Amino acid sequence: MTTERNAAAVERGKKLRELRLKRGLTQAQIAERVDGWNQSRVASFERGDSDLANATFRSVLQLSSALGCAVSKLAKII
Repeated sequence: MTTERNAAAVERGKKLRELRLKRGLTQAQIAERVDGWNQSRVASFERGDSDLANATFRSVLQLSSALGCAVSKLAKII
C-alpha cells in the first residue's frame, strides 16, 4: 500500500510540475505565492517526496491562484 501511495504522490508531482512549466513559472515563484512554502517544498511536492494530497486547503487555494488555474483543475490532480 505504501508503494501505491508513493506512486500516486509521484504522479501528482509530475502533473503539478507540468502545470507550473506550462505557465512559465519557477519553483521559487510558486513558493513566493504560497504562504509557508519555499522552493525546496515545491520541489518536494514535484518529486513526490511530499504528497500534494496532504496540502492544506489554504495552500491549494493559493497554489491555484499562483498557477492561474481553477481549484477544480488542481482537485483533479489531488
